[in-house]
Amino acid sequence: MIRFVLSLEQRSHISKNHFKDLNWLPLLKRVDQITLCHVNKIKYGLAQDYMSEHFVSQDSVNSHNTRFSKSGCFSVPKVKAHCLKSFSYNGCKLWNQLPSDITNLSHFKNSIKQHYLSVI
Repeated sequence: MIRFVLSLEQRSHISKNHFKDLNWLPLLKRVDQITLCHVNKIKYGLAQDYMSEHFVSQDSVNSHNTRFSKSGCFSVPKVKAHCLKSFSYNGCKLWNQLPSDITNLSHFKNSIKQHYLSVI
């Protein structure tokens, strides 16, 4: 699609700059963005109750305040190797890796996209 939109040759290389020029995310980062949007809805109670069962706040599990702890994080569940691609595991990990200024409710999807475009 990028080759078509930018009128590139059929076998031309697609670089990170092409994604930035079009303001598009690579496929895996787009999947992460969608996952984080669902986790954001879970965090603020806008999702169905069954989705929030596996998302436990880290503050409710551990009351110790260390220099490595961030408020608003989720406790990452301990899973076997075959569950590493589950929504609850990946959602918790991705949420905990976000910078703290992005986790607000307003303009969340756009903030995630800009964050991932800056990281590319």
